[in-house]
Amino acid sequence: MSLIQERNQLANDMQALHAKAEEEKRGFTVDEKQKWSDQKDALAVLDERIANQKEAGELKQLEERSSLGQENGSMEQPEGEVDYGETFDRYMRSGAAGLNAEQRSQLQQRAQSTTTTAGGYTIPEGFGGRVIEAMKQYGGLEQFATVLTTSTGNDIPFPTNDDTGNIGELLAENTATAEQDTVFGQAVLGAYMYSSKMIRVSNQLLTDNEVNLENHLVGILGKRLGRIQAAHFATGTGSGQPNGILSASTAGATAAAAAAIALSDLTAIEHSVDPAYRMGGQGTFLFNDSTFKAIKDLEDADGRPLWRPSVAESIPATINGYRFGIDTGYASIATGNKVATFGDHSAYTIRRVNGVVMQRLAERYAEFFQVAFLGFNRADGELLDTSAVKHLVMA
Repeated sequence: MSLIQERNQLANDMQALHAKAEEEKRGFTVDEKQKWSDQKDALAVLDERIANQKEAGELKQLEERSSLGQENGSMEQPEGEVDYGETFDRYMRSGAAGLNAEQRSQLQQRAQSTTTTAGGYTIPEGFGGRVIEAMKQYGGLEQFATVLTTSTGNDIPFPTNDDTGNIGELLAENTATAEQDTVFGQAVLGAYMYSSKMIRVSNQLLTDNEVNLENHLVGILGKRLGRIQAAHFATGTGSGQPNGILSASTAGATAAAAAAIALSDLTAIEHSVDPAYRMGGQGTFLFNDSTFKAIKDLEDADGRPLWRPSVAESIPATINGYRFGIDTGYASIATGNKVATFGDHSAYTIRRVNGVVMQRLAERYAEFFQVAFLGFNRADGELLDTSAVKHLVMA
């Protein structure tokens, strides 16, 4: 049995244990509580092993593709992404001086065809896509938000409107209808520049063709850019940076305690959002991992766990019946912190300019026999409907 099959079978057993208690309208027995706790720990171990196995598998596939590309490097290939990937890899290792005339021309054409950072070059699509995927790992909000990818960084104005407080009317015969204006606002999504900061790489590493330089840089770029963007999409002030969802949303509930979350707190924030935003699978929770750990042990009024594990993709994990995400940008449980949001998170729009740009600094650290790389990506974020999402504040 594979790890995934073992994991899904364990999750099925946990779902069945929960369903049995629910069907019998009772809480867990002492033995069932112990069994659930043991299964929860075992599931966490399996999830970690599967994640490690997946990462190792992706690395192996990348290395195989790189080896295949090197073997076929002498073959004539059509102009396109594969050619540019090979050119860019050589540029990373050797700089422009290591390119032939055709490759230098290709690099310049790519830079001129896309709006880039001065002195930088757009990286191959596959490389950039993997950087973006790594960035998403740090921002759970992005899996629920609306994500726009644009080719340029021009400002994009969006109309905003909250008409939830207005209702229609009942008319008697031959009675004129009343007027009720609605007020429109405007939110503008720009393109703030994010940098990975400089990444220094030794020349020994650059000249070693056995080293997967692409994978090395993808990991660093993705993690650095992902952490800063996740923080801003969560708590950004909107002044010189994205307007984070915790800053743009209003408080739906205040927790009864300063250092712990209770079921009543989650219920309060759920019902602070209009039913239209939480019905039909639209309602979701977001919080960081330490808050998730605290919520994971909560029980409902009948003594059953609020958290239920996912069973493959067919049955997602839920908290109190709602899907949830983990976002590293959210604050942990402490006095006065905004620790969770609930509602239709698709109302938060993330705008990202297509592509990642990289600069290669060959001279700055020459005395260390090192070359520095800089990665750039432009993005912005805004909650376009402030009625759709509310946040929970600790006491």
